[in-house]
Amino acid sequence: MSKDTTIAQVADILQANNNFLIFTHVNPDGDALGSSFSMLNALRNRAKSVDLYIQNKLPKVYSDIFTDDYYSDDVIIDFSKYDYFIFLDTSNEKRIALPSNLEFDKIKQKTINIDHHIDNSNFADTNYITESAACAEICFDILNFLRCDISAQIATYIMAGVIADTGCFRFNNTNSTTMKVAAKLLELGAEYQKIIINSFFSKPIELIKLEADLIHNSLQLEYNGKFAWCYLDDNLLSKYNINLKDIDGLIDAIRAIKGVEIALLITKRDESFKLSFRSKTPTISVGKIARALDGGGHELAAGATVNVSTLEELMTKVNEQVSIIL
Repeated sequence: MSKDTTIAQVADILQANNNFLIFTHVNPDGDALGSSFSMLNALRNRAKSVDLYIQNKLPKVYSDIFTDDYYSDDVIIDFSKYDYFIFLDTSNEKRIALPSNLEFDKIKQKTINIDHHIDNSNFADTNYITESAACAEICFDILNFLRCDISAQIATYIMAGVIADTGCFRFNNTNSTTMKVAAKLLELGAEYQKIIINSFFSKPIELIKLEADLIHNSLQLEYNGKFAWCYLDDNLLSKYNINLKDIDGLIDAIRAIKGVEIALLITKRDESFKLSFRSKTPTISVGKIARALDGGGHELAAGATVNVSTLEELMTKVNEQVSIIL
């Protein structure tokens, strides 16, 4: 597996080959989708044969931004026609959303991994990892290096990814480079207002009611209010007819509470608990907590999946790690 790959080497691979299949991570967020759809369309505009696989239908919040031009669910794909698999915004092979008839260890194609997570495991044949605010920002750099024609639609996809992973430029991963990229995307015709309205000002009333119910009835405050967590169970999801894939951003309601330094949203996934952590302060790393629980992510936004029987057992493990940080 290659390390210290340059952008020129990535560009050479994309230029020299013609048949690509793009993957991203399970439960894709705006950055995963923005990266994937921008790369899909830009490479197609270069006369490449490119397809995209996403495990499930898109979250409702993104249905008006991204197209339905992708493989999903258990569709049968002829993998033999592809020269390369591209993995975007994915830190390790366990996080890749693959079809049920494809296992990572049995992939025969060459693979390239483009990502911005600092704990990326360099799992592909070629790995291009930079500490950018969003993977979509890296894709923008690559497409510019290739001198691709970035249409207003592609610029919108990239902008959606950048807005998602910076919280609309609120999070501390936002820097001058990110703002310069955003300015260039606006010049290229990115539909900034459409993204903002869809992402932040178009919540279904059911989701708002769920958020209020969750905070009112499930919020737990510990460590003198510095650690806040909620458990979102299936009953609450059913009560408001909300799908798990449509709760992106729900954790921000917990993080927004004054005095909270670490926010945690817990959901149930089959026999496991899925944890989503957020931190407000650079010196308080939820990435360390997540990695101690066999998860990963960024220092201020991370997650893990923990196989335990009860919520009580889970919180014992979580608090062991939170106590070290706080």
